[in-house]
Amino acid sequence: MVLLAPKSAGPTWDIVAQVEMKAFSGATNLDEAFRYGWSKDAARVVSACTDLDAIVKTDDARISLLGFSDGATFALALGTAASQPFSVVVAVAPGLAVVAARPALQRPTIVMRGATTARFPSKSRVRQSCRPCVGLA
Repeated sequence: MVLLAPKSAGPTWDIVAQVEMKAFSGATNLDEAFRYGWSKDAARVVSACTDLDAIVKTDDARISLLGFSDGATFALALGTAASQPFSVVVAVAPGLAVVAARPALQRPTIVMRGATTARFPSKSRVRQSCRPCVGLA
């Protein structure tokens, strides 16, 4: 097993900062605010995975992406995008649920959150984020 643990370039992952800025600045279209396209941190993580593969041969079918809190929000956004090689996405206590613009259909996605924790997104927002990937109703 090989573990790659990148960190955000700023105080949080840039996709989190982008979504929070849009969502909490009075944006009228929240679905658009919570839609993920690409980010500089995403490019850094994908590049780090590519660099790692040059050192230690990795199997694309066994690459998982895991994040906690803001990192979970980032993992959902990046990991559920169709263009990425991740085979499984695990989001532990995401602060926001961001929907990939082009989701990976049927990519296994595990989201863990506290049942009574108000800070984390509602089940409906998490389900909206993950539905394209795992066929949740």
